[in-house]
Amino acid sequence: MSEKRNLHETIMNDMRFTTFAKAVTAAGLTQTLTGEGPFTIFAPNENSFGEIQENTLVDLLKPENKDKLVEILTYHIVLGQEQGE
Repeated sequence: MSEKRNLHETIMNDMRFTTFAKAVTAAGLTQTLTGEGPFTIFAPNENSFGEIQENTLVDLLKPENKDKLVEILTYHIVLGQEQGE
């Protein structure tokens, strides 16, 4: 029987979401995703991040841009479950 992972662990261990996981960590949302939910995450995969200019992504991950990063990520993390889950 496999051990149940929280959302943060799931994202961190899935290579399709490496950049999203870095962004969640940089935004300080790790505790949110390890806490009680339920949450629905609309996580962009690596291909999606390929559409963003590299310097834009690097800037967003800087500590001084944390508020902007949180604002962006909260469009992708929603409290509750999608119907049918």
